[in-house]
Amino acid sequence: MLTSTDPVLNSEAGAFKPAKRTGLTDQVTDRLRDAILAGELAKGERLSEVELAERLDVSRGPVREAMVRLRHEGLVRGDWHRGTFVTTINQRDAEELYSLRTVLEKLAFQRAIVGATADDLSRMRDIVDEIDMAAGRSDVAETLRLDVAFHDAIYQAAHHERLYQSWLGIRSHIALFLLRRQADDDRYLAIAATEHRELLEAIVAKRSTAGPTLVEAHTASAYERLRGRLKQEENALASGRTAS
Repeated sequence: MLTSTDPVLNSEAGAFKPAKRTGLTDQVTDRLRDAILAGELAKGERLSEVELAERLDVSRGPVREAMVRLRHEGLVRGDWHRGTFVTTINQRDAEELYSLRTVLEKLAFQRAIVGATADDLSRMRDIVDEIDMAAGRSDVAETLRLDVAFHDAIYQAAHHERLYQSWLGIRSHIALFLLRRQADDDRYLAIAATEHRELLEAIVAKRSTAGPTLVEAHTASAYERLRGRLKQEENALASGRTAS
């Protein structure tokens, strides 16, 4: 049994000093992440450590550390000499996210059908009900948050740790994907609860044969709407360059 005299637990043991979790950095990271995913910090916007520190009433240190974390999550891009910007999604990003997400989600869905517990199903039901209420009051930001939470619950219900970690690796990107997809698209609120309830009902009924079709339809609909929007933006940008 390890005791306090063991090197790995000794506070004087160099690299193995007890890890510390900085509460303020965690809070700043959460606040900035929420602002990005709510669209309060716009795509492509340059982020100033000084301005963000002033807005959050903190020193620059926690903001700098938060930027490093958000860069690892893929929500911001850049570096210290070029500046840091909110990540934008292009056609290639969208295709890569769509294809990877579809593969991962099919596996998660199939495993959830087999392994979801009563608690897993209850959690998913609660989220779908909340999506319905949020969509009903036209709360886009909350609907989007719950959308990601529902898929998170599917991966948890799969009870496959490496699969869940793979999902965590792209979850923030998917949230950005959804944010871009629903922008100015009133259909998002209309179909959000319906599509997720269909997925839940298939898991509850253990309809394994319906899984791949439902997952593909759900991810493809999001991808096609986003691809159309990105194409419009690219055409508009090209027209602007031609005109100038």
